[in-house]
Amino acid sequence: MGETIYEDASRGLTMRVDDGYSDAFVELLGRTVWGTEGLRYRNLSVAQELQRIPRFHMIRLLRGETLVGAYGLAEKVVSAGRVRVPALHRTFLAVDPRYQGQGYGRLLVTQVKRHFLDEADGPVMLYGYIEAENSRSLGPSRKAGYRPIGAFESVLFSRSRPHPHPAIERPEEEAELRALLEEEYAGFALRDLDQSLIRREYHVVRRGGTIVAGLQAHRVRYEVVSLSGWYGGLVLHALPRAPYMRRLLPGGVLDYLSVGHIYCPAGHEGDFLGLLEGVLARHNVHVAIALLDRTSPVLGRLRARAKLGVLSRLGVDSLAYVMAGFHQIPEDVVDAFVERPLLISPLDPI
Repeated sequence: MGETIYEDASRGLTMRVDDGYSDAFVELLGRTVWGTEGLRYRNLSVAQELQRIPRFHMIRLLRGETLVGAYGLAEKVVSAGRVRVPALHRTFLAVDPRYQGQGYGRLLVTQVKRHFLDEADGPVMLYGYIEAENSRSLGPSRKAGYRPIGAFESVLFSRSRPHPHPAIERPEEEAELRALLEEEYAGFALRDLDQSLIRREYHVVRRGGTIVAGLQAHRVRYEVVSLSGWYGGLVLHALPRAPYMRRLLPGGVLDYLSVGHIYCPAGHEGDFLGLLEGVLARHNVHVAIALLDRTSPVLGRLRARAKLGVLSRLGVDSLAYVMAGFHQIPEDVVDAFVERPLLISPLDPI
């Protein structure tokens, strides 16, 4: 049954927290339309995303015995420099469409913050992602006490016919790979490499025995409901008539690779793009999305030197803020998260 963190007998409402997730929880998330003024979509890979999270807490809002709302928390430890901080990533906020407009989403947000942040027994960081276009969520999030600690871009790579790469390999030693990435991202905050680095998902290219490019990738599928802006109608209605675009967005489904933990040293952007194209070919998909801090040197180099593909040229890339609250964490540690670029975890569902 789990722990009850909120009750309102007059409305018949109960909010409960459980470890793991239920079929009803997954079903609600699977039919939820996410996004606001930009891309709006259904996540067809909810169950697979949840399976990848080592420590997940399901929050259910019940009216009687009916599930009317849901929220999720991924428990982890994140780093800024040498400081490690207990953290909860808040994700998968959803209200059953039949019960929207009754304040249930706001209730979930406020009660989760109260229980897991304001009244926490020890130090904790509670954070989530909000699209820059989502003005309806940004304002209330700030008023609730969350602060922006950084921003990242969703960078789209697309290839109509990705070419295989003969030299792609999986690293045999996870310790070697982790040391390489820890050095690459030593100046970043929000690192969780010891939890999110998954060797079976990682691909590298070597030159002379040395790794010169690497990435972690897993497959995600979205059903695109709508896409705003002038390019929205173009991408969803006009371009799909062309064979090129039918491969990128078949039947309105965006089947893509979520890419993270990028290793792309200066001067090896070509090696990285070749690796990425080869991984796309291996998975038989045509689009990859990487979430990169807008101050990351890798983002700047790729934008300047790499041909990212037609979707990026159409301006479909988007910006999101990392909104965080801190409890019993010294201000100098908070400053370390604010002042450093952020490493967005491949385990964090968007």
